[in-house]
Amino acid sequence: MNTRLLVIALSGALATVLGGQAVAGTDCSGFTPSFGLVRQAVSIEVPGPLVDGYLFADSFGSERPLLNWADIFGSDFPARNSGYSTTPIAIGKFVALAFTTGMRGDPIYGGSDLGSIEISAAQGSHGQKMLSFSACPGDFTSQSAPNTLCRTTTGAGQFFWKLGGVEPFACVLAENATYYLNIANFDPLSGQYTCTSPTPGTPDYSCLFSAQAR
Repeated sequence: MNTRLLVIALSGALATVLGGQAVAGTDCSGFTPSFGLVRQAVSIEVPGPLVDGYLFADSFGSERPLLNWADIFGSDFPARNSGYSTTPIAIGKFVALAFTTGMRGDPIYGGSDLGSIEISAAQGSHGQKMLSFSACPGDFTSQSAPNTLCRTTTGAGQFFWKLGGVEPFACVLAENATYYLNIANFDPLSGQYTCTSPTPGTPDYSCLFSAQAR
């Protein structure tokens, strides 16, 4: 498998590229990812369309970068009703998808500033998945008020977000700002990796993350 080296900025430079602004008061230039996890910058090439009887999404038959929201969900945030996409995530690594929120009332939101990531218990998904919305890649630390709902650990379910305002059961995101959706096979309560039985056929000991944007 060919390897591409992807060099990216971890601060406001990426926000400029995405068309948003770095979240106020955030400087990720010296940030260390949580729990000793390492960023998985390139997707894992799967040898063939079937792995242990599971049909992969068409986009994962070859190597591709996993840097932005569209790299998994097919279009820019919020990418509603994207359809399920399946991504191998290696043990000890995390995926960080950058996105910019835009403004409330933008046509891309379809009249609603509330949305979610819907996680499915795909074959090969052994144990919990840890997800977070953060201004820094790899930030899975517990969030302080008002964003106490910006990290979740789940095997299957929904991870809610809201653009601006107040919402008692969703992670509140600022308008026209750059964030990351961080994903890893890790349980922060036990401090253990949750990919204990990697999916056959995937290199680097990977388990599958299957989700769609709603």
